[in-house]
Amino acid sequence: MIAIGVSEKEFWTLNPRKVKVIADGYRLKRQVNDEEMWMLGGYVFDAVSLAVSNAFRKKSQKAQMYFDVVKEPMTKQIEKNLSEEDKKQKTELLFKNLEIMAANYRLSQGK
Repeated sequence: MIAIGVSEKEFWTLNPRKVKVIADGYRLKRQVNDEEMWMLGGYVFDAVSLAVSNAFRKKSQKAQMYFDVVKEPMTKQIEKNLSEEDKKQKTELLFKNLEIMAANYRLSQGK
């Protein structure tokens, strides 16, 4: 918990639901950061590749003035490669988790 910004004192005063929300928020922040780093790496790779190819081109060849922008981060590419069965299982798991969360909420509210 210290790694995600929750102090030890604060940790002992939080209930499990709040800890889960904080952890989920941290996970989402890491995913966004991962996607940003993926895009940055793609831009750097393309820029260096373009510079090197232009440096070693023959005099008769025309220099390239642009590079292809990385289309999407790795997490999106991985999701595209999932089979339909995997996507269906992922969706079912999401709905089951939502049902569990709703049941826990109703229990916590005394309904």
